[in-house]
Amino acid sequence: MYRYVFFILMMFFLLSCSTERDSHIVKYIITDATTDVQIEYKNDAEEMIQLTKHFASEEDSWEYSMLLDEGDLFFLSARYLESNASVKVLILIDEKVVKEKSSENEPEKYVIVSGAVPY
Repeated sequence: MYRYVFFILMMFFLLSCSTERDSHIVKYIITDATTDVQIEYKNDAEEMIQLTKHFASEEDSWEYSMLLDEGDLFFLSARYLESNASVKVLILIDEKVVKEKSSENEPEKYVIVSGAVPY
């Protein structure tokens, strides 16, 4: 009797462990900036990328999209150096905003959004 219960429990355990993780489109967006912005982000190869983007007006934006699996980590930060500036940082998963942060007139402050793709 105990063998059957053990066998059934082991089958449930093995079946629950073998489920595949779904993939989702993750998009990084930086907007509402009017100066040079230092950007750092984690890409789909799990590399940290650093770059500087010049924003001529608040209508300018920077975007990066990638495909991540459930449970994968994402990270995006932005920093500006001029005192009369601003920046808005967003992360979208499947076109829905999941993280958002902004800064105005706070030079050298890092604006960071990070997390994991939900299951």
